[in-house]
Amino acid sequence: MTTDAYGRDVRLLGRRRSDPAVKETSGTFVLLPLFTATLGVNQPNTAEAKIPGDRLPADNIPDLAESGGTIETCADADALGWHLYQMFGAPQTTGSGDPYAHEFALAAGDLPIMDLRLEHGGLNSPLYEDHPGAVWNTMQIRVAKQGAAQRVNFGLLTRGQDAIGSSVAAGALEPSNNVIFRSWQGNVSVAGDAVGRIVGCDFTVSNGLQPDQGLLNQLPTPADYLLGDLAVSGTLRVRHSSDFYDALARSNGKVNITGGWTHAAGRSLAFSLHNAQLPRTPTNISNTGVIERDYPFALGRPDSGVPPVTVTLTNARADWDMPS
Repeated sequence: MTTDAYGRDVRLLGRRRSDPAVKETSGTFVLLPLFTATLGVNQPNTAEAKIPGDRLPADNIPDLAESGGTIETCADADALGWHLYQMFGAPQTTGSGDPYAHEFALAAGDLPIMDLRLEHGGLNSPLYEDHPGAVWNTMQIRVAKQGAAQRVNFGLLTRGQDAIGSSVAAGALEPSNNVIFRSWQGNVSVAGDAVGRIVGCDFTVSNGLQPDQGLLNQLPTPADYLLGDLAVSGTLRVRHSSDFYDALARSNGKVNITGGWTHAAGRSLAFSLHNAQLPRTPTNISNTGVIERDYPFALGRPDSGVPPVTVTLTNARADWDMPS
C-alpha cells in the first residue's frame, strides 16, 4: 500500500552561505516555519507558430526556466528574523538586555544567499529537494483586524532545483520563541495620525534583486542576480469620517506610514514607510453600509540618508538569528 504525502510532513530548511559564491557543505540547517510554499522551476512549453500545412497541433519547445517561488510564514518574534535578514541584510541591534530591538533597513547593495531544502517526509519514497542559491526579493505584509495569526509573504529567486538522496532535518535548529503576532494587535498611522479610521493596510516591498538568466552563456536557469531599483507600493483602506485623507491626497505631499503589531512589552514587529504619496481617488458608495475608501500609495525618493523602509523586530534575543 502506498502512503500519500501530506502537508504536515513537509519541512523547509535553510543554511546561510558564508561565501555567496560557494555552496555550504557543512553547518547546521534552520527549520523555517511556514503556512504555504511554492518552490521549484517553472518552465512552460512554447508552441512554435510555424505554418505546418495542416490543422494538427504545433510543435512545442521548452521555454527558458524560471526558478524560485514564494513562502508564506507567520509574523513571529523569532524565526522571522531569518527572513528579514535575507530580505534586508544584517540589522542594527540595540539593547543591553531583554528586550532587544533589531532594525532592518531597505537599501541597495549585496544581500545574503541561502541554500534551501524542501522535504516531503511522509512518502514511502520521500522526496528531498535542493534549492541552491536562494535570495529573497519581495515582501508583502497586510494589516487588518481579523482573528488570525498575521502572515508575511516573501518572494524568492533560486538557481535551480535538484533531487537529493537524504534528509538534513536531523539536528536542525528550531525556533524557540512561540510569540506570534495576531492581526487584532495591529495598528497603522499616517502622518502621525493614529486615529485615522484605518481598517486595512497592505504593502509590497521589492529590494530590486532580479534574475540574470545567463542568455549569453546558454544557461537554462538563472546564473546570478542583478540589482535593480527599490520599490514599495500598497493600499490603505480607510473609513470616511473626516477630510484628513482627502486633504493629504489633494496636497500631493509626502507622508510617513508606520504600523505593526505588539504582542506584549518587548515583543513587537513594526514597520516605517518613508515618503509615501496618496493619489486622489473617487468616492465609491455601495448600498447603505459604512463608507470606506481605498487609497493606493507608492513611496517616492527618500530624503538623504533616510532608508525608504525600516522594519524593527523586538524580541528576547541579543542576536537576530537563532544561535546554535
